[in-house]
Amino acid sequence: MSALIGRDALLGPLREALQGAPADEVELWAHRRRAAITRYSRSSIHQNAVSDEIHVEARAVVGRALGTVTTNSLEVDDLRRALAAAADLARHLSPNDAWPGLADPEPAPEQRAFDAATAEATAAEQAAAIATICDAVEHAGLRAAGTQQIDLSEDAVVNSRGVAAYAPATLAYLR
Repeated sequence: MSALIGRDALLGPLREALQGAPADEVELWAHRRRAAITRYSRSSIHQNAVSDEIHVEARAVVGRALGTVTTNSLEVDDLRRALAAAADLARHLSPNDAWPGLADPEPAPEQRAFDAATAEATAAEQAAAIATICDAVEHAGLRAAGTQQIDLSEDAVVNSRGVAAYAPATLAYLR
């Protein structure tokens, strides 16, 4: 099973929620972050934790006024409610003459911040890497302490001007 939610699973509900949105222009941006952290001291793992969160920002433009609402759901009905709330908010705000408008579609740059092996790393693999470190340190008569963290993030954005982009990224950290 993949650790990624994936392009289609993120873009699909965002695209569907845009249909019939009650504003001049709308945009949905989803950011998902999965962080797995393992801490060790005295050459022994003492903590392993995983967090997996998603946040979606709904932006609606009415005239030159911009309303923004956030949610943590990818359910189409929830996204539509967030867009409606953002549009309602925009109707109550003053126009922003400095607002440049939503982005137009353009070619996506090559993705360089994603490594599949890092994204798929399991807790057992993290523990094995730490065991290798601890074994080497103990062989030298010392004890190891530190932190290892693996982050996977996925960003997806769609708007009423035709933008539909997806970008995964990974980060591996060892101290």
